[in-house]
Amino acid sequence: MSLSKVILSISLIVSAAAIAGAQGTIVITDPTVSGKAAKLAPAEQKLFDTVVLKPVKKKLLSDTCTGEVEIAGVVHGAFTAPKTTQTLVFYQFCQTGNGLGRVGLAVLDHGKVAANFVEDSGWSIGVEKVSDVDRNGIDEVALTYGGGMHQGSGGSGVELIQFVSGKPVGMGFFISSSYNDTDPTTYWKVTAKPGKTPVYYRQKYLSGEDEKYRRSGANTRFRLGKTNAKFEAVR
Repeated sequence: MSLSKVILSISLIVSAAAIAGAQGTIVITDPTVSGKAAKLAPAEQKLFDTVVLKPVKKKLLSDTCTGEVEIAGVVHGAFTAPKTTQTLVFYQFCQTGNGLGRVGLAVLDHGKVAANFVEDSGWSIGVEKVSDVDRNGIDEVALTYGGGMHQGSGGSGVELIQFVSGKPVGMGFFISSSYNDTDPTTYWKVTAKPGKTPVYYRQKYLSGEDEKYRRSGANTRFRLGKTNAKFEAVR
């Protein structure tokens, strides 16, 4: 075999391996990609306004939590049961201070409410579906929270959540962005190699006043931090 053919064969093997690796990677969060915001269908909105929010208001309304509801995101997947398509809603119910508030997580399943939970936490920013990172037939969600600005700095964090026996359970936590008054904003793209024990990676990006993302450093393996998720059921 000629040298040129050997080089070509090696190149093809490397390319195939790269493609296979990319295909086997699941994106948890990616700041460089703007997702298309999903909305509730009219029937789902009615179900959310009545069956979901009515008991939530009864449980949470107070002098400090007056119920300013704002939907942070809507995603579709198999969240509480496999082989189905459900609608998950992540929303802010009220803000009670700088970076403090009550958030809600609801799963709508073909005209019924499959899950209705609230949590005392930071401000809800967004939600992404994660396609079954531990390969058990159930999709996870990445919930992004903001903590407000404190002494000129702030950021956001992500709680990776999976429903276990119908209840949202935290799988881990990581910082997704950080900023201050002087330096470029730092973001992290987080991916995972799926499996019974997923392996997580993060890639650092910087963004300045031009709002362009600049890759910084290598994509490195890391462990998710301890979860703080403490959702309460609402009935």
